[in-house]
Amino acid sequence: KYGTVPTQDLPLVKLSTAEEGEQEKPTATARVLAGNLLGAEGPFATVQPVEMVDFELSPNAVVEFDIGPNMDTAMIYVYQGNLKDLNGKGGVGQGYIALLDADSDTDTKRAIRLEASEEELEDDGDGKPKKVGVMLFAGKKLHEEIAWHGPIVMNTQQEVREALMELRMGQFPPKRVPWDYKRLSAFPHAEGGKSEL
Repeated sequence: KYGTVPTQDLPLVKLSTAEEGEQEKPTATARVLAGNLLGAEGPFATVQPVEMVDFELSPNAVVEFDIGPNMDTAMIYVYQGNLKDLNGKGGVGQGYIALLDADSDTDTKRAIRLEASEEELEDDGDGKPKKVGVMLFAGKKLHEEIAWHGPIVMNTQQEVREALMELRMGQFPPKRVPWDYKRLSAFPHAEGGKSEL
């Protein structure tokens, strides 16, 4: 299944807070895109059960959680900043992916601990520092054949050819975003020049 969900429709979970004056300020948050994790249900409907979560961590923030019992593999992708530590095994830098084996009945393979680096990231010009950005992808191995060409991944080369033909005819993906994703200037913006998606 394909589709898009605006950021404001994704459940936002505050994971840890720090006192700042008389107010508590979140030091780590998670947007649940798919699956049931951290007490929130993601809006993305998938054929197979998956968990997709976008974490944002302030410097030195620590987040601990477990992936679902029906998942046997997980990937952590650091898309902004650096993790100082992942599950006590050392750091993961920006642009890197860590593949985790969760194929076990023991809770230790299901537990994930993220610790953000202490460095402050530059702000986007709005005076607010960027946070460490980490994506979790967890799922069940399907043990199916894989065929791909460019960004298209299917089970057979015939399915890849069909998807490429649909792409050329403007029929793939079946649901498109309401803007021209090939032109950055057409991307919808919120107040202050920041994207809402």
